[in-house]
This record gives sequence, C-alpha cells and structure tokens, in this order.
Amino acid sequence: MVRKGQTESIDVLIAAGIFSFTVLTLFYVLFLAGQAERINAIKAEGGRLPYLLNQNVSEAGFVGGGTVDEAKLLELTNLTYDELRAILGVAGHDFCIHLQDETGNLINITVAPGASKAGIGSQRANISGFICG
Repeated sequence: MVRKGQTESIDVLIAAGIFSFTVLTLFYVLFLAGQAERINAIKAEGGRLPYLLNQNVSEAGFVGGGTVDEAKLLELTNLTYDELRAILGVAGHDFCIHLQDETGNLINITVAPGASKAGIGSQRANISGFICG
C-alpha cells in the first residue's frame, strides 16, 4: 500500500509540473510575445516622426537645414492632439514632439508671450518630469 501511495503522489507532481509548464508557455505566447510586437510597432512609428517633421516631407514639418521654423512650430502648437495625429499619420500610439539642445537639455516651446510648454503631443507623455502638451 505504501508503494501505491508513493506512485500516485509522483503522478500528481508530474501532472502539476506539466500543467504549470503549459500555463507559463501560454502566458508567454499570449501576453509577452504580443508585447514585443507592440514595442516594435511603437519604435517603427517613432522612427518615422523625425522624418515627417522635415519641412520638405510633410505639412507638419518645421525643421529644415538644421534650423527650426518658429512660425510653423507655433502653428503646430495651436492644433489639437487629434489634428496633429491625423496630419502625421500616427494612429495607434501616443507621442510627444520636444526639442533638445546639443547637450540634451529640454528646450521649452514658446506658445505665447510668457507661456511655454515642454512639447507638443499627448498629455500622457512625460519628458524628464515635464508633461508634454
């Protein structure tokens, strides 16, 4: 009888191990693998933004020849986030357009005399502790 009980407990342990392995595998396949695809899509879309902000490429472009067209940049600050997304063709992900100097410091975008903001884009974006938009 002792032998039979030991065999059954080993069977239970093996079954529990197989079940755990199956659950972990399904979790990875369903959640973590999909996460990698979303991250790659965000990176691809984010890589397009600097190209689209070139004056010669899109109507939202405000950078050309190493300089910023301040009038065009001010026009973009007056658009709603949804309007800006439509112009840039960014459908599924949030973004923030911000400026940095050569040392990586954030340059505020002046939207009116005495008023500035960290960037143009989603209110959910955070740039070095400053909320975009």
